[in-house]
Formats: sequence, C-alpha cells, structure tokens
Amino acid sequence: MCGIFGSNDIKTFKELYAKNSERGNFVRSVTMVFPGGMKNGIHVSTKHDQDFNKPIEENPFCIYYLGHVQSPTSSVREFDTKTSHPFNLNDKYIAHNGVLSNHEELIKEYNLDITCSVDSSVLLPLIEKIGFTDALSTLQGTFGCWYYDTNTGSMRIFRSGSTLFLNNGSFSSMQPETSHERVNSLGYSRIEEGHVLEYNFTNNTFNKIDEFELKDSPFFL
Repeated sequence: MCGIFGSNDIKTFKELYAKNSERGNFVRSVTMVFPGGMKNGIHVSTKHDQDFNKPIEENPFCIYYLGHVQSPTSSVREFDTKTSHPFNLNDKYIAHNGVLSNHEELIKEYNLDITCSVDSSVLLPLIEKIGFTDALSTLQGTFGCWYYDTNTGSMRIFRSGSTLFLNNGSFSSMQPETSHERVNSLGYSRIEEGHVLEYNFTNNTFNKIDEFELKDSPFFL
C-alpha cells in the first residue's frame, strides 16, 4: 500500500504527508518543482529516505511539492532508488498508488524495456510507447498517480480504483480528517475515475483535460 499527495503550500503538504504516512512507512520521497531551468522554465528535484521522523524540508523557491510514501511489497524489501517512486524516464516522472494486475502482459505485448520487477515501472515506458491516454486505457488493476513532464511543464493526476481526493490545488490518497483541522476545512472531494486532471500553476487549480477507458478493478486502495 502506498500514498500520493501534493500541494503548493508547505503547511498543507506536511499535513497531507502526516496523514498519508499511515499508508506506508518504508520509503518516502519528496519531489520539488522549481521555476527556472532549461526546459519550459521549470525543473524538479527528488529526495528519497527512510527516516519518517525527519522534518520535511521547506524551500522558498519551490512552487509545488509532490510526495509519495511506500510500504514494502513482496518484490521490494530493501531500499533502492530504482524501485522507489517516483519513477523517471526522459524527464518524465510518475508516482503510483495501487496494484497493476496486467503489467507482465503489457511488458510482453509492447516489448517494454523494464529495469526492475515493480509493477509501477511499466507506466512510463508504456506512455512513451503508445501515448498517455492510450497507456492508461490498457491498465488493469488499481492506480492513483501523479505525473509530471518537464518537457512540457504538464503536471497531471488521475485514478482508477485507488482513492484520490482533491481540493483546488492540493490532492491526497487519504482524505484529511478532523484531526487536521486546517486541511479538513478546505473540503476535499473524490476525483472521478477515468478523468485526467492537469494543474494550472497560475490559478492553483486542477482542471479536467481528458478521459481514459476504465478496466475492472479487483480491489479498492
């Protein structure tokens, strides 16, 4: 089980991290999006660690914080950045909560070059091979993801089966509760399955830009 979350506000991000840590205490990652850089005026930086008691670092130049927490799985028992989210390929990044049930079939069908056994590792090679929307439409199982393409500056979130809640520019696998009064007052709502939402950095909102075909989800995460 994993959790994904993000916000442009560091206080909200820390509260979402605290809530999502209930879903994973093996490896965590924080990806910061910064203005500047070579591509579209934006670049990213990711840090992984296993110290869940270490405070989340704030950076005054960061314009958006993206997070992922991970539990150990049957295929991943030791910390390795190669098997830790987010995965990256050709300056694209993706973090996944859920379980893909047809990843092995997809590897064979599309002759994907995969570097590890984690099911999530098929996502970016598949997107590169057949395109973003078509790739999502081939997936079976459950998934809630954040995706960032530094080539285009596009940041997206989407889900099928896995939980994912949204309020304006913040999102989370776990719905904030009354114990986090500040976040709870913002009023999170569940993202529609099969909808692709893209972030507007100017307005701090996620807006629907596309839909993908839903496959059967054998369980709910």
